[in-house]
Amino acid sequence: MRFLLLFLLSSSALALKPHTVIYTVFHTSTGVEVATEQRILNKENETYHYSATARPSGLGALFASGYKIDAKSSFIINKSVLESVHFQYLERDDDKVKKDYDIYPEDPQIDELGLFLAFTNALERNPNQTDFYFTVHNGEKAEKNHYQQASSDNKNLIKIADSKHMEAYFAKDKHYLPVLVKLKNIIYKLKSVQFQ
Repeated sequence: MRFLLLFLLSSSALALKPHTVIYTVFHTSTGVEVATEQRILNKENETYHYSATARPSGLGALFASGYKIDAKSSFIINKSVLESVHFQYLERDDDKVKKDYDIYPEDPQIDELGLFLAFTNALERNPNQTDFYFTVHNGEKAEKNHYQQASSDNKNLIKIADSKHMEAYFAKDKHYLPVLVKLKNIIYKLKSVQFQ
């Protein structure tokens, strides 16, 4: 019994263990590679810091070499739920700023960058959870969303989708990190992960 308790405690800590992941980003309708995104999770005291840096790659490097996206999310785990405390997002095309957000959510919310780690956190605690309700802030507004676990042909993958345009697959053997995310215009595929 003691071994089981230690195993459960240690495995739950791995989901949000500091790590670095690299995703290859594809355009949804064409399947063409457009970018590479690196995401890094660190923890300082009780606050997590998650950063994402996306740069053009593949055909994206030929047509949009000056396009850059940098995002940062700081969050805490409050009563087993991930809550954003600060979100920054800067999207540029050469010297032209396309989007620039710097927000401090006041209510229990999740920012767009931290959303998939919120699923990771929830699945680590209960992989059989079927319904997820998150208030997601995209930098402009917060919106309450409902997501559901759907059946998956692969026993290692947990599929979560919403009624709009998101479909994500979380790998049990990678501590429930997302390995494939399909959005309206882009698809993220996990290229590598390294836990620290």
